[in-house]
Formats: sequence, structure tokens, C-alpha cells
Amino acid sequence: MVETQKSQGATGLGRLETILVIEDEEIMRQACVDILTDQGYRVLTAENGTVGLDYTREHGPDLVLVDIRMPGIEGLEVLRLIEGIDPSIIKIVITGYATIEYAVASMKNGAYDFLPKPFTPEELRLIVSRGLERRRLAAEKEALVAEKKKMTEFFISIVSHQLQSPLSAVKQNFEVILGDMAGPVSVEARDIIVRADHRVDDLIALIQDWLSFARFDPTSVRDEFTELNVAEIIGRRIESLAPIIEPSAVRVSLAADPDLPPVMGDERSLGEAFGNLINNGVKYNRRGGTLDITVKTESPLCVVRFADNGIGIPDKDIPLIFSEFFRVKNKDTKEIKGTGLGLAIVKKIVEAHDGTIDFQTQYGRGTVFTVRLPIARPLQ
Repeated sequence: MVETQKSQGATGLGRLETILVIEDEEIMRQACVDILTDQGYRVLTAENGTVGLDYTREHGPDLVLVDIRMPGIEGLEVLRLIEGIDPSIIKIVITGYATIEYAVASMKNGAYDFLPKPFTPEELRLIVSRGLERRRLAAEKEALVAEKKKMTEFFISIVSHQLQSPLSAVKQNFEVILGDMAGPVSVEARDIIVRADHRVDDLIALIQDWLSFARFDPTSVRDEFTELNVAEIIGRRIESLAPIIEPSAVRVSLAADPDLPPVMGDERSLGEAFGNLINNGVKYNRRGGTLDITVKTESPLCVVRFADNGIGIPDKDIPLIFSEFFRVKNKDTKEIKGTGLGLAIVKKIVEAHDGTIDFQTQYGRGTVFTVRLPIARPLQ
């Protein structure tokens, strides 16, 4: 093992970047040591795959140079095992057998690049520098993702406790006043409080939608996947939305293929997505309009269509329809309440289920949203 204190190979954390050379030829190992220590890297060497794997577990190198042809464990197997130990380690193959077949096999086993023998010092320096730069960028990206997650969790905490709780308290106080429990209220004061109460409702709805959007984790939701009947989920959502549907006089119908195969999914989140689409089909409709929901099997997909004959979407708004906080604003929608997060949430949920969502619309004639989800198992 050779170490150096030169600064060129130091990371942003002040740690020397470590390179492991797994090579059975002593002359080649020493050549790599001479070239790479001159660049300021900490270099370890191993004469075979077994020792190399032990060093990988013990020292956690940033980059490994692996010879393909070695006694004992061959290089391709070493690559595969290093990938299992730590997939973030950059792996570069060095070999005198530089064929397309070896290159392809190496990449399949996690190699970043391929360096044929004989190589010049400059070629080695360049490929190592490029590999380490990729590792640094990957580490920076991972740190940014972690920081973003931490910030999101922080804002969720603030919104949940510092905003939602006081608003709920304000609403409760309004209800006390409007219920004359604090004494008589004049007609003028009652009108003002009712309007303020409605604004509080809007804010609470916005907070709840944002929390739903921010908290949704596509990775963890997969842990809850089970076989689900899409038509049954939609049927339950229609029943739960009756208080919204009935006053609108919109006729909502559901038709599903018999013997519908199941999809793999999370019932709660899929129910939320379908509920948002039903809610949209009612809110952006005309009084007495229709919302026809069909569930069909178009193998290998379960296809769900929400077709309404409502107000439709203007052409200029079509590219933004799934954007966060976007709402169509015109004379037809000015009285319709919403947060602009419903369709963004739907898209996020559908994509977490390996599905797609698209739509067709004609302003003044209606809109059809189509959700396609992979079925869990085909019909026999």
C-alpha cells in the first residue's frame, strides 16, 4: 500500500481519494502505483481477486482497477462482487484481451470503462480522473437529494404544525361565533365571518393538498402494493363523493369489463388519484352534465377513462395541466374552488404505479382523461 499527502487527489472533504489496483502482474501493479501516487492518490494493490475483495471491504476505495485475466477469481466475477459490496465504487477494467465481448461483459458487471493494455501513463491518468469525477458528481447529487428531502421534511413539519393547527383553531372559533355561542351576531358581522370562514377552508384545503403531494414517496408506496380491482376502488370513491356529486346534478356512471384482472397497487393512493379525477369531472362540468367512467382490459394494461361533457380545457392551458398549482382561469372557472395540485398528485401517483395518464379535450365540449396501469397477471 502506498500513501501520499499531495493535495491533487484530495476530495472536498479533505480525504485522499483511494484507488485499488487488482492485478496479478507485479510490474503492472508497480507502474500503476508510480503513475497514480504522483497524482496525489492513495493507492492500494492486490495480487489477486480474493485479496482485492478483502481490501474493498476493509478500505472502501473510490475507484478500482481490475485485470480481467487473473488466477483464482476472474476479473468479471470480481467486478460483480464489488458491485454487491458498494455499487458507488467506480470500476475500470484493464486487460490485454481487449475484445468487444469482454467490454460488453465488463459493462454488464458494473464497469465504468475499459482500458486495454498496453496503455500510456497519460491514458491511465485520464481514465482515472474521469472516473473519479463521475463519483464526485454522483456523491454531490446524492447529497443534494438528501438535503432536498431534509428541507421538504422541515417544511412539512412547519406547514403541519405552524400553519394548519392555527387555521383549524381559527375555524373552530368562527364556528363558535356563527353558532351564537358567544352571544348574538349582527347580520353584517355574520356575513363577514362567513366569508372569512370560507377563505380559511380554502387555505386548509391548499395545505392538505400540498402535504399530500409533498409526503407522497413513490419508493415506499411500492411496499404497500397488493392485487387490486380498479373498478371496486372507483365505485367506493363515487360513493364517498356523493355529497359533491349530488348537488351538481352531474350523472356519474361506471362500466367495467367482466372478470377484470387485478393491478398491483396501493389502494389508498390509487383511490386518491381516481377521486381527484372524479372530482374534476364533476367540478369542471355543467349542471346536469355527465361523467362516464369505463374500466377495460387492453392487455397488458388496465385502461380507465374519465369522459365528461363539461367545459373542457383551452388550448393555451393544455401544456400546463399537470403542473403544480396550475389552474385554468377564465369566465367558466372563476367560481370553481381548487388548489391546482389535484392533477399533479394524480400524475405522481399513476407514475409510481408504472402507469401513464394523458387526456384529450375540446374547449366547450368536454375532456377525457385516460389512465393506463399494468395488470398484475393476464387473463387465462
